[in-house]
This record gives sequence, C-alpha cells and structure tokens, in this order.
Amino acid sequence: MTDFDIQTTPGDVWEELNNFNADYFDSQLTLENNMEKKYIRLTLPANEEEKTSELMLKIKFFDLQPPEEGDDEQEEDDFEEPRRLRVRFIKKRGDLRKWYEIFGEMQETVFDDLLLAPRLHQEGEYLTAASDEQISN
Repeated sequence: MTDFDIQTTPGDVWEELNNFNADYFDSQLTLENNMEKKYIRLTLPANEEEKTSELMLKIKFFDLQPPEEGDDEQEEDDFEEPRRLRVRFIKKRGDLRKWYEIFGEMQETVFDDLLLAPRLHQEGEYLTAASDEQISN
C-alpha cells in the first residue's frame, strides 16, 4: 500500500524523514521539500559496489478535508479532530525491492505512530463467515 493518512503536518513527516536519514540510514538519502507544491523528494544515490541504480521517490500530500468557504484556520482552543491528510509514496525510479526494504525500516522506526490506514479502509464494513462451509459456497 502506498497511501496512508496522517493527522499531523507535512513538516512533521519531513522532520521524521530527516531523523530516519541521520539516525538509521547514515545520511545516505538526499531529501528535498517543496511545501508550495506539497511534496517531498527522497533520493538514494546509485551504489556501484552493490550495483544498485539511483532510487527516487516522491512523497505527495493531499488535503482530505478542503477548507469550506469562509473557514479560517482552526483556533487553538478548538477541540475538533486535527486536519487529516493523505500521504502517497510514489516510486519514480529505482529498485522496488530496495524501496520496500527502506520503507519497512521507516515504518518500524520513525513512522511507527505517524502513518494511519486510509479512512476509507477504517469505515468499511467487513463480513466474516461463520463456518468453513460458507467460504466454499
């Protein structure tokens, strides 16, 4: 899955990516942010010793709750749920297996509590079979 929801800001994701790069990945990643266009670019340079090509990834943010007309910023004492954003990880080029390996490490470390299942998946109704006979029919 490449789409997740977050209840934080893209700046927090940027900070966690920098923490991961420094603490867990020996600063091998190049990170660029463009908050005007709502994305972060992550690049892992090619490694001739390991014979790997450059890995480039785009992390795009989408607002799931567009502000209504006349709706200003939330006030600090407002107890509403924080704005929910969708974050999409898009591999632009490079080895997909390497990306999944890196992303797995990210999920176990810095993204452990940050990434949420998309709301669509949380609100779905799921039916379960009461017996094996219902499954085979």
